[in-house]
Amino acid sequence: MWTVRRERLDHALVEHAVGAGALLEQGLSARGIERTTDGVVVQTDDGPRRASLVVVCTGASERALKELGVDHGPQPSAIAARAY
Repeated sequence: MWTVRRERLDHALVEHAVGAGALLEQGLSARGIERTTDGVVVQTDDGPRRASLVVVCTGASERALKELGVDHGPQPSAIAARAY
């Protein structure tokens, strides 16, 4: 098992997403996320943003997802790792 520093992971994800055509907007605060028939609407402090897909990168913050109104289903009750 190996780990990657969060800054490096975030940077790589941004580079790949933007390289694939994603629009990156920084400096906004998301206030809520709503699924629609044709995609997603993210309510921000600068007005709504519409997209076909949104990637939410909150880390392990269950609270942040709840505050955004994101229901991601049941959570695992245990995590196991196995090595030989």
